[in-house]
Amino acid sequence: MNLPLAVYVGAGLDLKIIKNIPEVKNFVFIDSQPNSEFGIDENWHRDTSYIFNCVCPGWAPLINSFSRPNFIPNLKKTAIEENMILVSEEVNKKLTFQYNNQTVDYFVNISVPHHLPLIKNHIKNYDHLIVAGFFPHHYILNYTTKHITFWGNTNTIYNQNTENNCLCNNNDVDDDEKKTIIYKLNDESLYEKNFKNFNLIENNGKIQCFFFWENFLRYSQNILNNRK
Repeated sequence: MNLPLAVYVGAGLDLKIIKNIPEVKNFVFIDSQPNSEFGIDENWHRDTSYIFNCVCPGWAPLINSFSRPNFIPNLKKTAIEENMILVSEEVNKKLTFQYNNQTVDYFVNISVPHHLPLIKNHIKNYDHLIVAGFFPHHYILNYTTKHITFWGNTNTIYNQNTENNCLCNNNDVDDDEKKTIIYKLNDESLYEKNFKNFNLIENNGKIQCFFFWENFLRYSQNILNNRK
């Protein structure tokens, strides 16, 4: 029998979320950092802080302003704060963290969907998907045949009808946003059939479970409205 596996695209420093999902022991976290905060996009230019810039600006080194060189140190610091142990590290590729009986394989410098084939064996037939803050490309569903359990949190706006959400107006949505799982859940009535249920993690750690996306949306939006 295969153990449950959860995938989290665009996980950032959110290591603590695994504590809200104790029934899952194995996690794969994915982020395009530190190479770029914006997937495969890069922004190269001369370093304006170069010490000899005023004399020889053409000698200034090229830097990628989309890169986040402090990401790995901050990730390790976060792990220490969450009492997680760094078990192993493949530089600029993968870090493995342990928290009690839970394990996180964190793949860095991986952009979704572009680099998914590189980690396909690690996410094959996952059955839990964490969507918090960042909305992943729907291609992530191509790597499982399972009925997925969805995990979200109350700090993320999932409702495309919310005026503060970039998904609120179809005329303003670019092609990349239309390819996200959240856009499809909001736009395609049958898309929710890919999911077993929808779990919402509240700030106090309480879990609300819904079998229909509409109910998940309504509850999460009510929480956000009550905070205003």
